[in-house]
Amino acid sequence: MRFVLSVLQFALAAVLLFVLLAAAQPFERVPAGTEAYDHLAVIDGAGLLGDMELPAGELSRLEAAVVIQRALKEYGSATLLGLSDSVETETALGWLLTEFADELAQLGSPVSLPQHDGSTYSELEQRVSYLEEEEDYDDYEWEPGETYLDQLYACECEEEEEGCVDVDIYGDFYLQAYGDSTSYVGSGTESSESSDLDLYWGELGVDAGDGTWSGHFSVLFDDDAEDILANEYYGRYDHPHSNYFLMAGRAVLPFGNNDFYFPTYPIVNDLGYTTAKTLGMGWEAPSWGISGWLYNPDVNVGDEEDKFTDYSFVLDVTRREADECQDGWRVTAGYNSHLANHDVRIAGDAVTERNGAVNVFARYDWGGNRYHFLVDWTHSLDEFEAADLDADGDGVGDQPCAMNTEFVYEPCPDNLWGVSYQHACQVAGYAKDRYGLLYGKRLSELAMLKLAYSHGEYNEFALNGEDTDDSLVAEINLSF
Repeated sequence: MRFVLSVLQFALAAVLLFVLLAAAQPFERVPAGTEAYDHLAVIDGAGLLGDMELPAGELSRLEAAVVIQRALKEYGSATLLGLSDSVETETALGWLLTEFADELAQLGSPVSLPQHDGSTYSELEQRVSYLEEEEDYDDYEWEPGETYLDQLYACECEEEEEGCVDVDIYGDFYLQAYGDSTSYVGSGTESSESSDLDLYWGELGVDAGDGTWSGHFSVLFDDDAEDILANEYYGRYDHPHSNYFLMAGRAVLPFGNNDFYFPTYPIVNDLGYTTAKTLGMGWEAPSWGISGWLYNPDVNVGDEEDKFTDYSFVLDVTRREADECQDGWRVTAGYNSHLANHDVRIAGDAVTERNGAVNVFARYDWGGNRYHFLVDWTHSLDEFEAADLDADGDGVGDQPCAMNTEFVYEPCPDNLWGVSYQHACQVAGYAKDRYGLLYGKRLSELAMLKLAYSHGEYNEFALNGEDTDDSLVAEINLSF
C-alpha cells in the first residue's frame, strides 16, 4: 500500500508540474504598445517577415517567437548578401533574442545573431556556397521549426541519413597521498598519526548520443572496492523541440550532488550523494530547470525490497554560466524522501522508517570567472528512530545536517587558492567543524595537482573519542 501511495504522489506531482509548465509558456500575451511589440514592429518594418504579417493588437509569446524565427531567417540571408546593416534592426533582434530565449529554444531556433567579422563570417559564406551547390537542396525536407540559419550552423554530417551519433570515452582518476594527526580525549591514547597513498576515486565511462537519444555507462574504482563496480547505466531522451527530458536506469540522483573544489568529498556531499535505479523526467531551460525522480532504494525500509518506493525533486531556481564578460550563478533546491539511502550508509543497510531531507545549494562566480563562492546545505527533516541512528547513545534518534562553504580565487587559469568551512550536526564520525586551505596548479591538459590542509574539531558524535585532527592531502586528478 505504501508503494502505491508513493507512486500516486509522484505521478500527481509530475502532472501538476507539467501542467504548470505548459500553462506558463504559450498563453502569456504580448500586447501592442509594449516594448516587445515595438521591437517586433521594427523588424516587420525592415521587411524581415516576408509574406508573414505581424498580428495587430496582441499575440502570444510563442507566436512572437515564430515571428522572430522568420526574421532570423531573412536577416541571415540579407546580411550575407550585404543587403542589411541597420543598427536599429540589429538592436531590435538582439533584444528579442534575449527576451524570448526560452520560447525560441522550444522551436529549436538559434539564440544569437550571425556574426559579421572574422572567421565566422567566412565560414557562413562557405556554408552558403556549399548549400547552393547541393543538387538536392531544393528537395530538402525541413524539420518543424527549422530555419535557414539552422542550416548555416548544421553539423558536418548532414549527409548521413541517420544523423550524427557522437561516442565519447572518458576517464577521471584521483590519486591521493595523505597524512593526518589525531588527538583524543577521555582515553589513554593522547594522539595518533597515519599516512597512506591510494586511489581515492576512479571512473571510466562512455557516452553516446545523437542529441535526442543518448546513453551512458561507467565503472567505478576506489580504495574501498575490492572489485570493479558498475556505477551508472542509463538511457535518456531529450525532446528535440522543447526542454523536456526523460531518463531511466541506474544513476546518481541530482539531489545533493553539487560542486566543490577541495580534494576530498565534503560531509554535505557524503550526506546527500545517492546512486539508485531511477525513472526521471524534467524540464531544462537555459536559465532554470526542474526534475522529478522515482527510485528504488538500496537501503530497505521494513520489509520493502526491490521496489520503486521513494522519490526526489530538484529545482534549479536560476542559473547562468560565467565567462570573462559576465558573472555567473546557480541556485538549487531539492527534496529526497529517503535520506538514509545515501551512499555513505550512516544508518546501515536497513531502517525501520524513512526520513526525508532538503538540500539548498548556491554559487556565484565573478571577476571574469576568477572568483568563486559556494554554499551547500543538507538537513534531515525529522529525527531518525533511535533503533536506526543514535550515534551518541542518548536514546533519542539523530537528526543529521551538514554544510559546506568555499571561497576560491584563480589568479590565472592554471592556479587556484581557496579556503573552506564545513559544519556537521549529529553525523557520526565527522568533525563538528572543519576549516581548510587549498592550493591547486594545473600540470597539463590532463593533470591537476591540489594540496589541501584541514583542521577538524569533534564533539560527542566522534566514534572513538577524537578531539581534534589535522590532515594534509596531495592529490593528482587525471582526466581525459
